[in-house]
Amino acid sequence: DAGLGSVFKCYYSLHDVYGYEVPRFAIGDVCTDDAEKGGSDAGDNAPMNDMAYGYATSANKVLNNFWTQMYAGIGNCNICLDNFPIYELVDAEGYPVSEGEKSRYTAEVRFLRAFMYFELAKAFGGVPIITTTLAPADSRSIVRTTEDETLKFIVDELEAAIESGALPTKAALPAAELGRVTLEAAWALKGKVEMYWAKNDESHYAEALASLQNVIGKYSLEPNFQNLWLEDNYYSDEAIFV
Repeated sequence: DAGLGSVFKCYYSLHDVYGYEVPRFAIGDVCTDDAEKGGSDAGDNAPMNDMAYGYATSANKVLNNFWTQMYAGIGNCNICLDNFPIYELVDAEGYPVSEGEKSRYTAEVRFLRAFMYFELAKAFGGVPIITTTLAPADSRSIVRTTEDETLKFIVDELEAAIESGALPTKAALPAAELGRVTLEAAWALKGKVEMYWAKNDESHYAEALASLQNVIGKYSLEPNFQNLWLEDNYYSDEAIFV
């Protein structure tokens, strides 16, 4: 499936150990009191030690890998969004993909692009917003946006994905497609972004509440917290987007 294969590359951007998973741990845990980087000596994984002490320099390879991987993923999303409207997509057997399925691919990709921009915003604040495939010469015109501009872009992307009507609900998602974006995942991420944005403007709390009302009641907490860490419980009823 030419369309689904392209969308898969966007998802797969989040499945990179040193470009995403390790940096996410470093940014989200090592920098806090939630985790402490140990090692044989101060030279053992120096970039991680620097993160633990708040030395987030431009030479830090963990941050560089994260930045590069997120923009590579955004680039994959931009390729899809540039080309889906102008090319006919076919499935694995060579038959044209329906307009409904193409709309779903587009909504998924816009969600994933928003997800990656939010990952960047949490680490770097305002970042360059790139929405199309660039030529080498375009690099001279890239500018950094403010944090508010970045967060507004993310919310706008999620609203577009939601309002397209193309994302399936959690209840309608086939078991074989677990892991693909659902309507509830888009609402949940929108609410999370708005909660984060409220640190700059408390009016966003009301927006977050409105967004999250579309998710509340669709999931439930595990009765036993340790079940979350069991190998066979990856897709628990707590999982919104995994």
